[in-house]
Amino acid sequence: LETERMFRCRSWQTSKHQTQRYQRLKIQSRSHVSSINSYHETGVRVYNSLTQKHEGLTTVDSSNTLTWYTCGPTVYDASHIGHARSYVTVDILQRILKDIFQVNVKHTMGMTDVDDKIIRKANEQRISPIDVARTYEKEFWEDMASLNVRRPLIVTRVTDHIDDIAEYVQQIIKNGYGYAGPSGTVFFDTTKLASYGHMRSPNLEDDEESNVQNPFFREKKSPRDFALWKPAKEGEISWKTPLGTGRPGWHIECSAMIHSTLGDKLDVHAGGIDLKFPHHTNEIAQCIAHANSRDNEWVRYFLHTGHVNIQGLKMSKSLKNFITIREMLKNTNSNQFRIFCLRSRYNSQVEFNLKSVEEDCFTLDKKFTNFFYNCRVAMETYSQVPKRWSDAEKVLHGNFAENSRKILRSLKDDFNTPQALQEILAIVSDVNQYVTRVSSQGSQECLSESVEYLSWLLKVFGMEYDAMPSTHASTRLDPMRIADEFVKFRTTVREIGKTLENQETKKKLLEESDKIRNEILPPLGIKIQDHQNEPSTWRVIDEKEFQLEKSIKLKAVTSAEQNKETRRKLDEISQMSVEEMFKSQNKFSKFDDEGIPSHTLDGLPISQSMRKKLLKQKQKHERKQKPSDADITDEE
Repeated sequence: LETERMFRCRSWQTSKHQTQRYQRLKIQSRSHVSSINSYHETGVRVYNSLTQKHEGLTTVDSSNTLTWYTCGPTVYDASHIGHARSYVTVDILQRILKDIFQVNVKHTMGMTDVDDKIIRKANEQRISPIDVARTYEKEFWEDMASLNVRRPLIVTRVTDHIDDIAEYVQQIIKNGYGYAGPSGTVFFDTTKLASYGHMRSPNLEDDEESNVQNPFFREKKSPRDFALWKPAKEGEISWKTPLGTGRPGWHIECSAMIHSTLGDKLDVHAGGIDLKFPHHTNEIAQCIAHANSRDNEWVRYFLHTGHVNIQGLKMSKSLKNFITIREMLKNTNSNQFRIFCLRSRYNSQVEFNLKSVEEDCFTLDKKFTNFFYNCRVAMETYSQVPKRWSDAEKVLHGNFAENSRKILRSLKDDFNTPQALQEILAIVSDVNQYVTRVSSQGSQECLSESVEYLSWLLKVFGMEYDAMPSTHASTRLDPMRIADEFVKFRTTVREIGKTLENQETKKKLLEESDKIRNEILPPLGIKIQDHQNEPSTWRVIDEKEFQLEKSIKLKAVTSAEQNKETRRKLDEISQMSVEEMFKSQNKFSKFDDEGIPSHTLDGLPISQSMRKKLLKQKQKHERKQKPSDADITDEE
């Protein structure tokens, strides 16, 4: 109805392009209405890049299954943080759908393992393109495992689907949407598809195939046409097919591999926003042409993840401004990077600052680690017998119920993880207040409700924490119990040491106690926390947290030593005469009777303005040497 009104409005100019657009919208609307009765709501609303609006995410039958395809990387180099953000984010979305909304996701990811960049890298290294692709694909999956990304159900590679791609292109040609140029390149004929240009108006500058510098540009019927099949070049990898000897164009790969593994219909297509045009636009065009349909009846939703920027520029290999996943993981961990992803909407543009991630996300990760540890310790002090709920339990339970409802509402709203994260922190704050308020008189059942929920939810987001109380099994060796008893013993020794009258023995005992806390146990993965008027506690730390804290302490010690050295030098200068003070600057060669420099190191006379500045320095130096009234009073 809205498009009908727009079309009939007097201000609407009925050009050929606008008429085609109107017809396309009517077809899409009809297609949607005719089949809507068979859809089943998941409860989640998403921003659909295809229609450019928020829509309910639905499955097509009662099996509650979504077919989902994600564009994988072109494996010619190490994966960077832009890849990490995209694939971790998609992983989080799928985990939410699977584990919270009970949606079955049939996930396929396509890997581009033959490409101009791969061929160039192979020529540089004097190895085969396949070897290059397999090396970097292996690294990619190792990186994904380091980030706790679940593997797709199906992984497709271009080189495994050459026959499928060739058949797909042949069908497009048969349906009248493809043609061969003089060189043997097979192009897609965009002029035959009235609806070409889904998701955005094509900007030819965004498409390297539309560049006049492209060697095949002159063979095209239209600048918007793109290659479906490329002829073989001397020395390059190629395959013999009915299309000729050559290899696939970039855009055709995904369309053909999706058709081969998931069929003619696709529910969700995901990928980075940089693929929206031309890649995803051309995928849609190819699928329409292959099916010989009037418009898109192939994919229902496009979900695009946002760019990662460094200093305002999109992170990319071509700009040489990328940080590899492995470089990042030297200073942070999977939980912390997932916190970075959760703090922004999946389709928003984000600025990446490694120092900020290391500090801010480390702080939040540590907050969760301490939260679960403190709750574990608290529950072990509570009675095993259920207690009558006090106002403290009623408040905690009421706040938890409200915050958990808010979290669910946030995740239904296009996976609003930043808002969900705020509600999670509200639960953490409420629990911390409860634990402090009730001391050892708390309710295990009430506290467990919040702790188990947060442990489950963070695991849904792909994060792992030691959340549950330790169960001391009847085994001869229990490391957790050993650590507990050792920390208790150390606490007892410290308290006895504080009461000793022999100051030398007291100092030595406390120094050894601090050494155990600061130097011996942290490398072994145990961090002791001493508390005033309370027993010491401990928790497990990983290697990265240990190294980060070690680095912070080293910087603090270095800074303190530098400050100490600076103070020492200042003290030395304050004891000098005026002339000695100026001589220590190594800037002057002669001095007058007052000790003020009269000539520079080069023998030039000091100017009048410079002398005034030096005179002020002299007076300031003399004030430092002159004892204050307070000092004189103390001496008297």
